[in-house]
Amino acid sequence: MKSEAYGKIFQFFISLSASFESKDGEIDGEKGMNIKKLLERWQGKDKYDGAERRKYFRLIYPPGKRPRLKVREHELEIIDISEQGMKLLNYMQRNIGKYISGTVELYSGESIDIIGKVVWLYKNELGLLTTRLPQSILIKEVRALLRDKGLSELH
Repeated sequence: MKSEAYGKIFQFFISLSASFESKDGEIDGEKGMNIKKLLERWQGKDKYDGAERRKYFRLIYPPGKRPRLKVREHELEIIDISEQGMKLLNYMQRNIGKYISGTVELYSGESIDIIGKVVWLYKNELGLLTTRLPQSILIKEVRALLRDKGLSELH
């Protein structure tokens, strides 16, 4: 029953997107492009399958062990962190601005002041491009997480 309903909705969007096509078969207008993107997402065509574009190691924190970024009266949970940025969880979905300065309270117990720019927002997550974080900080974080798991440190 659900798949039948999804099929009907999908067919509706296909017919709707056709109404935004120009004579040469291209999609016209913002609404048409949004519908095209939605259709591509449903069909799985929007997935990036090329080479990894990230330049830096990304440390992904397990839930319950995530550090926090304190920005004024806001506190954001850090999902992952790298030398040049972090993915943050903004539960309250508060507008915190385009540029952020705050203090990261890391899992290892260290604190570091950062300045960053919000480069993307999606639902209750945001991407923050930051001033470069020292690699030594990330190594301490990995070691603290390993110690907490009862694993010996890497030599």
